[in-house]
Amino acid sequence: MINALPLSVLLKHLKSVIEYNINDFFWVRAEISNVKVQNISKHYYFEMIERDGSGKSIAKMNGTCWKNKAESVIPKLENKIGKKISAGIICDFKIMVNYDIAYGLSLNITDIIPAFTVGEHEKKKEKIREKISVLKIQNKQKDLIVPEILTSIAIIAPASAAGFGDFISEAKKWHNNEYIKMKSYSAIFEGEQANKSISDAINNVFQDNESYKKETGYDLYDIVIILRGGGAKSSLAYLDEFEIVSNVLNLPIPVWSAIGHEEDSVLIDEYSNDFFHTPSKAASEIWNIIKKERDFFNDRINNIKKQSEIRTLRVLNEISTIREKIKIKSLNKVDTSLKNIQYIKEKIKLSDPFLILNNGYNVLYDENNLLIKSESQLLSSSFVILKTSYGEYKININEIVKRS
Repeated sequence: MINALPLSVLLKHLKSVIEYNINDFFWVRAEISNVKVQNISKHYYFEMIERDGSGKSIAKMNGTCWKNKAESVIPKLENKIGKKISAGIICDFKIMVNYDIAYGLSLNITDIIPAFTVGEHEKKKEKIREKISVLKIQNKQKDLIVPEILTSIAIIAPASAAGFGDFISEAKKWHNNEYIKMKSYSAIFEGEQANKSISDAINNVFQDNESYKKETGYDLYDIVIILRGGGAKSSLAYLDEFEIVSNVLNLPIPVWSAIGHEEDSVLIDEYSNDFFHTPSKAASEIWNIIKKERDFFNDRINNIKKQSEIRTLRVLNEISTIREKIKIKSLNKVDTSLKNIQYIKEKIKLSDPFLILNNGYNVLYDENNLLIKSESQLLSSSFVILKTSYGEYKININEIVKRS
């Protein structure tokens, strides 16, 4: 038989362990994933979450800021962040751990400090803008021209990021048909490592592109897309670093920013070649470019086909016209030839000696049966042959006297 403990005994033991080892307050950093205020009691109930660099949840806990603390803590917090407290803000929470065997583990919040305040962060961004302006590199990305025909793109995104999944889902329209080749470069987008990780990814894109360009003379990538999607709004602050922005500006390939927030923006959005509120919209824009290319190509093909048909019809008409002209000219030549033949026939007919003989004329031949054409030929002949229309006669000549 199993010697089982009652649940309450186990939980009381767990409670004593927690109270013995955790008997002081802690400062913990977490994102507010949800916050509710009880209308009557005015207690604030928080859902706190921690995400990794890809935006995936790795820890979650509930906490309560009771009215007696909330009356001072919440107004102070909202004054620092410059707006009403809401989900998506990363804060440092001063907490006490409480364990009740009936209600479980809970965190009592006694103070909240924003990890990034709006005022401080805006000052930081302004200093970065001033530095970029001094270097006169603020327009380097804007001056780059996106090719009209896209063949290859690089994507910088957190590993397993939800935004990357959204991008690929939208990209199936053209990626499955192998219109464009894609290569992804993984980077961390949150925390202290974000600056170096994203900068390294940009440099890797640059190195790959330069190596390819040395071999072929062409860029490896037509555009580079930096995307995230999802995650806490306050974590966008990790992206506002001079090193990240300057690397983007110095990349000789058009960079698109698609970080994934419609209300907030980062410096990459300001200085990139183009920016989109979500990764899906960036993918849609690529599809629009592809459709434009395809439609332009189809229009050219249809235009060539139409011009070919017009030219073919024109050539056929010209051939038909030439054929008619040749036919008319041939008929005219045949007719002229027939007339000439008839004329020659008539001329030959008129030249026919027998026709002349029929008209009463006679023809003389000498004794050698040669046509007499001269007086000497006649005088030297001893006889002549007289040809008439009614016969031939041999005439002996005794004397020929020329009459005057």
